[in-house]
Amino acid sequence: MTAKTASHDCEFTSPELREWRRFVVAILLAIWPSLIVIGSLEAIAWHAGETMSMEAVAQWQSAKPGRMWRSGDDRFNLSYRVARARLLKPDVMIIGHSRTTQFRADSFKPYTFYNAGLSVWTFNHYRRLLELVADGGYAPRVLVFNCDYFMFSKGMDLLWARRFYDKPPTHWESIKAVIEELRKQPIALLRQLLTADDLKGITAVLHGVGFVADGSSPPPKLDSDPKRLEQDGTEAVALNLAVGDGFSDEQIDAFERFVAFAHSKNIVLIGVQVPYYTKILNALDQDPRAGVWRDSRSDTRHAYLERKGILFFDFADLREYRDRPERFIDSFHPDARVIEDVTGRILADPRVRAALPDVQSGR
Repeated sequence: MTAKTASHDCEFTSPELREWRRFVVAILLAIWPSLIVIGSLEAIAWHAGETMSMEAVAQWQSAKPGRMWRSGDDRFNLSYRVARARLLKPDVMIIGHSRTTQFRADSFKPYTFYNAGLSVWTFNHYRRLLELVADGGYAPRVLVFNCDYFMFSKGMDLLWARRFYDKPPTHWESIKAVIEELRKQPIALLRQLLTADDLKGITAVLHGVGFVADGSSPPPKLDSDPKRLEQDGTEAVALNLAVGDGFSDEQIDAFERFVAFAHSKNIVLIGVQVPYYTKILNALDQDPRAGVWRDSRSDTRHAYLERKGILFFDFADLREYRDRPERFIDSFHPDARVIEDVTGRILADPRVRAALPDVQSGR
């Protein structure tokens, strides 16, 4: 190529290069604010732990004592619980709704323990959780589960359908949880993130509320005023869950499928109904619509559970606590001291001792 030709090509291409540069610069200037926003959101979400995989969260929590996790969206609890259970492979596991969260590992020593509560609400959910946990070949030796009266009510699965989410959150869903909190309280979230090294998940970071290494929730500080339970509204919840003449056929079928799956894995099943405060008990006893409650308390139903191979403990009306408001978080949820007593009663039973012969707790 002659010098003249090269010069001609350079003159021909230089304007095109300048145009391309202008175009690229214009694009970058246009999208630069978006890149800053997206990058900042990603950094905040990662630091908050919302975009970590559940397997990574499970490992993170095991690496140092005192670490706590809870997402801004409780639908993600199940995936977290499954990841922790697969990692820990506990001898004893507890599953259920919010009335399980005060069961703790110390009561079950020397056996390993994990509380997978506040992640499943119906018997169909129970079976799905076990399927996910057992997918790799692991199964707990003993499974303790909420066996409350309302779980046998018709329509329970429809009631809790939107709360149940058996897949890990997508990246966008995790980012969305962060965006929601930034919209509501940006300063509080950013300030808390500065000192939240041992907290992951929006709820844990913002409120110091979540699940510790054994899966339980730290006991809340309770107001000593005995009147605080009078207007907590829980009696209405209790009655709404108890409507029906008795156990529904659909829930009996779901319960039996859950039990059959657990027994196929050689799991010992312990069903428990932990105490209610007197206000709940009175509302259920006096309302004519609460047929499911009365059915659950009958000798016929207790015998049915026994035939199904369930070690069932009905502590719904535990006289020592029913009139003691200082022993309840709210009228529906007993505090950690009540649950510790209940655990001791369960572990003192000879049938449970046969399954956990080396346990140190119990009466």
